[in-house]
Amino acid sequence: MVSTPSNEQFIQLMKQRRTTYTLSPETTIPDSELQNILENVLEEAPSTFGSFTTRLLVLVKEEHYKLWDIIIETLKGIAPPEQFESGTKRRLDGFRNAYGTILFFEDPENTRKLQDQYPFIEDKFPEWSRHTSAIHQYMIWTALTNAGLGANLQHYNPLSRRACAGRLESA
Repeated sequence: MVSTPSNEQFIQLMKQRRTTYTLSPETTIPDSELQNILENVLEEAPSTFGSFTTRLLVLVKEEHYKLWDIIIETLKGIAPPEQFESGTKRRLDGFRNAYGTILFFEDPENTRKLQDQYPFIEDKFPEWSRHTSAIHQYMIWTALTNAGLGANLQHYNPLSRRACAGRLESA
């Protein structure tokens, strides 16, 4: 039987979850445990009408480095040079220094099916899908903190999506 944490334990987990900017290429857990955490959150996090629209792409080691190299190259081409050199590059290099990256996506097909099934509230489903993604992000971030991993949440989409389209698979 799974033990239920007390409210105080749950609140402590929430308090411990913080943005970590000094990331390390080392991990405190095996990849199999990371996979277990992610699979459990995907299964257990609430979603609108049980739609399970959240999708993850997990990149570790070389694939992670390649993603951040692409993002750095892309931002260097669009950010003002003085801003890029005075802070943006250092920040991006810090993200690149991590063990891995988890990319969050939403499955538009599941959302479309719900819109077709419930046309009287079809305009609500895209927003609810974003809410579902936020719940997943928070739960994963908190679980990673509990596992001893530092993490931070970056919002480089759609930049990263455009920059990486077709480039990660070709590695």
